[in-house]
Amino acid sequence: MENPGGTNWIARFAVFGVAAVAVIVAAAWAALRAFGLDTAGTVAAVLGVLFTALVGFGLMGLVFYSDRSGQDEAAAGQQVEPRE
Repeated sequence: MENPGGTNWIARFAVFGVAAVAVIVAAAWAALRAFGLDTAGTVAAVLGVLFTALVGFGLMGLVFYSDRSGQDEAAAGQQVEPRE
């Protein structure tokens, strides 16, 4: 049962993010190996892609959390009820 206004969306976002990162890492690994990059170069490139994707997903998650919790309005001095 989903709790309206709860944090179930965070769990769905996290699962989607982890799955997307896994697909991106696998695709990057396969593509870089196909280009003939050695193991060290492939590992470095995949770690760069992984880190970049994780930072992107983390920041977007914080943006969504901030918007839904009403923290943006509170920082601006406005009183607004949090969204459901």
